[in-house]
Amino acid sequence: MTRCIEILGEAQIQAFLERFAPCFPASFYLVNLAGEVVASSELEGQGGAGRHFVIDHNLQSVTLEGASAETPGVAAAPLMVQGELDGYVVGVSRLPAELPQHEYCQSVLRIIAEWISDKTYSEYELQNLTEELVEKYNEVNLIYDIADTIGAVFDPKRVCNVIIEKAVAVIGAGKASVML
Repeated sequence: MTRCIEILGEAQIQAFLERFAPCFPASFYLVNLAGEVVASSELEGQGGAGRHFVIDHNLQSVTLEGASAETPGVAAAPLMVQGELDGYVVGVSRLPAELPQHEYCQSVLRIIAEWISDKTYSEYELQNLTEELVEKYNEVNLIYDIADTIGAVFDPKRVCNVIIEKAVAVIGAGKASVML
């Protein structure tokens, strides 16, 4: 599994890879750091899940496992998510010779990797902002609830108990106290 799959979902990445397949005589794969295919431009049953890649992290190179001289060309671009290597976008030629127009393929792979990286970052930021917004909303509601209680109750002990109950519910603390 990769973080981009966890954040965006396999279906969204699969659809994006499939959009590029007709533009170039290659199949596109999203490969995790272990060399396993986690998404592909190939339809189910066409061998995408059965492929495995060998990754040399020192050289940042990717080769098809069991490749021979007749094996179609393989090109790869690193996929960075939040500044860390998350996997590779790999292109495997459907032609028997080397990957045609290798530079063009590298450009396409970089575009795919950048899109996935940018989209993953945007979704991650959106999730964080949503969680922060919900947290702030709960805090504001706590203040309003406490203000309503203080205005309606004149017994200091009762006010303190209500403040503790509401604060513990919002904050999720196991114990709390109020000192006057």
